[in-house]
Formats: sequence, C-alpha cells, structure tokens
Amino acid sequence: MELKPITRLHEVYRIEELISASELSYVYTGHHIKSGDKCVIKEFFPAAAANRDVDGKTVVCRSPLLRSKYEELLRAFQNEIELLKLIQHPHIVAYKDNFTENGTVYLVEEYCPGETLEQYIGRKETIGTSSFFPADLDSALAYAGLSARAGHHSPGFEARQYNNWPRGRTQAA
Repeated sequence: MELKPITRLHEVYRIEELISASELSYVYTGHHIKSGDKCVIKEFFPAAAANRDVDGKTVVCRSPLLRSKYEELLRAFQNEIELLKLIQHPHIVAYKDNFTENGTVYLVEEYCPGETLEQYIGRKETIGTSSFFPADLDSALAYAGLSARAGHHSPGFEARQYNNWPRGRTQAA
C-alpha cells in the first residue's frame, strides 16, 4: 500500500504520484515544498516483509520471523544511499537527500522527465547489447563500477525504471 498523494514527508517534501513499485520500494514523484523543485522520492518498503500501520504511513515489519530479512534489506537500501552520495556522473541521477520517518528510510533524487527504461525496452523489437546499452549508459555503469554487458551488478545497485533514458540521465542506484 503506497502513500497517498499530497502526503508530506520530513516537513520538506510532498508526494505527487506513485511511478514505480518493486519488491524493495515504492518510488514517487514529489516536490520540495519551499522551492517547488520536482524530485523522485524512494521509500524503503520491502513488500514481502512489511505492512503499513493503521495510520497509513508507518512501515512495520510484518512478522518477527521476517525481522532478519527486513533488516538485511534495509541495510542494502542504506548502502545504496551511501553509494549514491559518492557518485557524480552526468548519466547517473543525482542524490539530493535522505531521511528516516514513518519507521522507514527515504531517498530523494533528482527528477529527470522522459520515458522510463520499461517504456524504452517496450519500443524495441529486439534488444541486442549495442542497442540496449548505448555508450552514455555503458559509460555511467562503468563509472559506477558495474559491468552492464556482462550483467554483473555491485551490491545495492539496480537499474531504475523511472528515469529519462537513454536521451538524458540514467540512474544506476
């Protein structure tokens, strides 16, 4: 269960809409309340191990039996944040902020309008390595220590589906 639009977070951000959901998180568009700048807000929410509390915001571990898996996934999410803080590359979406609220962790990133990776792939009849990994994406992944062509990913990194790709920046987070 995702957060409702207009939900305020950290008294700084406001959720606009859900743009992606994975096994590990919900991803929303949002904006900075004072500046109005649009952003992407990623909420740690491991679907198999978490529920929302009765307030509709607080994230809680679903069962004591899942606690160790929940904490392992939380550490991976926090590792992703720490890695993003270190990476500055023109083809990787920029880290903006992170905070803990509602019993979970949020990551705020730069917003890049355009089609998603999923939409881009859907337009391709066949996807070979050269068409799937254009030079700018391959360069960004290599910079981040990833081997896109070999399919190897560093811990805490996964391709995102909510970014302008391949024309603009691409996120490996």
